[in-house]
Amino acid sequence: MQYTVKTTPEFGTQTGIIPIFKNEKKRPFGDVILEEHFKGDRGEIVYSLAPHAVFVGLGETKLATAVSIASAIASAVKYAQDKKRAHIAVLLGPEIFKWCGDAREFGDLCARMIGLTTYQFTEYITDVTRHVPEITRVEFLGVLSGATMKNFESGLTRGALVDEAVRAMRSLGNHHPSAMHPEQLGREAVRLAKGIAKLTVRVLGKKEIVAEKMGGLLGVSAGSVRPPAFIIMEYKGGAVGDASTVLVGKGITFDAGGISIKPSDKMEEMKFDMMGGATVIGTLLAIAKLKLSVNVVGLVPAAENLPSGSAIVPSDILKMHSGKTVEVLNTDAEGRLILADALSYAARFKPKQVIDLATLTGACVVALGENRAGLWSTDEKLAARIAAASDKTGELTWRMPLGDDFTAQTKSDFADLKNTTDRWGSANTAAAFLQQFAPISAWAHLDIAGVANSNKVQPARRVGASGWGVALLVELLRR
Repeated sequence: MQYTVKTTPEFGTQTGIIPIFKNEKKRPFGDVILEEHFKGDRGEIVYSLAPHAVFVGLGETKLATAVSIASAIASAVKYAQDKKRAHIAVLLGPEIFKWCGDAREFGDLCARMIGLTTYQFTEYITDVTRHVPEITRVEFLGVLSGATMKNFESGLTRGALVDEAVRAMRSLGNHHPSAMHPEQLGREAVRLAKGIAKLTVRVLGKKEIVAEKMGGLLGVSAGSVRPPAFIIMEYKGGAVGDASTVLVGKGITFDAGGISIKPSDKMEEMKFDMMGGATVIGTLLAIAKLKLSVNVVGLVPAAENLPSGSAIVPSDILKMHSGKTVEVLNTDAEGRLILADALSYAARFKPKQVIDLATLTGACVVALGENRAGLWSTDEKLAARIAAASDKTGELTWRMPLGDDFTAQTKSDFADLKNTTDRWGSANTAAAFLQQFAPISAWAHLDIAGVANSNKVQPARRVGASGWGVALLVELLRR
């Protein structure tokens, strides 16, 4: 997608996006779109043929933020795309930049959010009439000249690079699970990273995983004929000797629950159980394309969790990579088993901080809904930085508790730990389980079960993998 910026406000033949504040004193095209027909409430959209434009409401100025304005613009671009329009022009006035603050940050948000809304996955839809056109070009008109224009253009470029990585990770999740099994996920990570400076990928196969004594990953994958994979991505953009950040992502390419099989209703959505891993892959691609001056390692343990005669069964005890033993009370609590191995493996990189992401618990969705990820951390500074990055990118999180009361519930009568606890507070006990494998105290866990994918069309995204998390992690790592 190409972005251009112009100071002139005139539309050509392209479809115009006209953002309007609710209490705007002088409304553009006010003689065409009367106030009684279009109030300017946040997210309100009216389509006009004269001029050929989409009017989108920004709400009241006092409540507007850069995130809310960029999101509204992006939803209007998606609306135009659904109308089969591929060439878009967005009218931006001085009032918008006044409320958006930093022009570079606003440009980044606009490019990212337009990318999020206009992405489509049609690889398996042979009826081309169901496809919407790819947006080829977006022009931003009326942009203030000088530093504002320069910074806005810079932000657009940065946001577009992040969007490329987000599109790649969304496609990883949207493929059907027989086409995106653990070995294929590893091959895709290698393919996507090919030719990107300072980024390397290696994938451990089953023999190497056995040699590493990753009992959690081997146990979870035991019910599938497809072997597990352990993806290791390294980006060395920082100084030699600078400690790395390690990102760990759950890569269950399909989760039937194992012997503790899930209900059939909604089981098809379990192809998205690898979105934590896809987010890590996307983040490494993004920071490498942005050439950030940081050292980052991405670890993705990948497996299928299926029932069969060879699958682990409830009451089995696994010896983990760390040496700890875990009693498996429920084979559908498999994500924490593979993450535990990856977290202890992370110690060899001597990291300065470790962050894991996983579609880990339904309990987190019950607690926080589908717009926020749960955040647990043993380090206050890291938690605060993640929360700040979350607010800036619009990928929202909510701090959740850790404590000895939750940790105590993970103790087993027959092994060191057990992989499930009582129902109440189970998102917290899942985090407490992982905490015991974190190699250092600067650790954070993001439960993305509610935000990783959506099964309904929304103004700002289509059905499928959401792309959540890459922008947040890039923002965290670049500061």
